[in-house]
Formats: sequence, structure tokens, C-alpha cells
Amino acid sequence: MKLIISVLLCSLMLSPCVASSSYADKATETGAKLVDAYTKASSKRKQRFINELQILTHKHPENSNVRKMYANVLLADKQYQAGLQQIEIINKKHDPSSFLLTECMIKERLNIPLDGCYKATVRIMDKNKIKDINYLTALFFASDPRFDEERSKQLRADEISADQAAYYNISRADFLLNLFPSP
Repeated sequence: MKLIISVLLCSLMLSPCVASSSYADKATETGAKLVDAYTKASSKRKQRFINELQILTHKHPENSNVRKMYANVLLADKQYQAGLQQIEIINKKHDPSSFLLTECMIKERLNIPLDGCYKATVRIMDKNKIKDINYLTALFFASDPRFDEERSKQLRADEISADQAAYYNISRADFLLNLFPSP
């Protein structure tokens, strides 16, 4: 179950910030190094790297890569409200398709009114012809009648495993708690 959660987390949040040996710019490279240091740091030292990412984000407010890395680290550190604020900035300034699902899930996790958030995510993904595990998750949370058919389709096409497909059998609340545990 933990492996499935890790796969979903990577797909939902980290995919927009794929690390590579060549970076879009120096700030992105610096941010990637800070994220790497955060992941390797002891619990006591993690806040230092979060603070450095915050400073980097303030120095480069228009750099979506840096802001995404900062948001991801805040979410990994269970600072959901602060992470949500960064995600909302990203979604307002850039194409929301990459982070709108995460925004919806964090809002639900924090008991913030959703106002059709998941349905908007599905609409954007339909428009952009995105049919991946994030789409399946959006259908699940939107209680969209196409969910079962899409899950079967993705299973048959080996886009998701049987274990991943079974993950959608748990409750919404448990799904969210597994992705975003209590601080």
C-alpha cells in the first residue's frame, strides 16, 4: 500500500518538477539541490531547507519551477495550508492542469469548500486530452460516472496496476489521509 501511495504522490505532485542534469535556469537548479538536501536531512534540519526554498521563491516569484518545488516540500512536510497557498499562486499564474487536482485534494483535506473543484479538473483534463492516473483520481473524487469505465480502460492498457486500481476502493477520507497524513 505504501508503494501505491508513493506512486500516486509522485504522479500528483512531483511530476511537474522532474529533476535532471540540465535545468531551465540557475534558480531551478538551486531549488532542486535544496529539495534533494531536504529529502536527505534529519527531521531537525528539514526546516532549514524549507526556509531556504521560501527565500528562493521570494527572490524568483515568477519562476514556476521553484514555486512548485517549494509547494511540494511544504506538502511533504505536512504544512498543508502553506503548500495550498503556493499551489493557488501557481494555478492562477500558469496552466492549472498540473496542480489543480492537488489543490482540490488539499482543500478537501483541510475541509475548505470545493465549489466544483474536481469537476473543473476533469473538464480541463478532458479538454487537454489527459487520460492518466491523475485523470482517474479526478474522476474518482468528482464521483464522475465515467470512473469505472476509465479504471477498466487504464487497467487493460497496463497504464495502472491491479494494486493501483484497487486503491480506489477505499473511502475518499482514507485516500486523502494516506496521501496527506495528519501532521
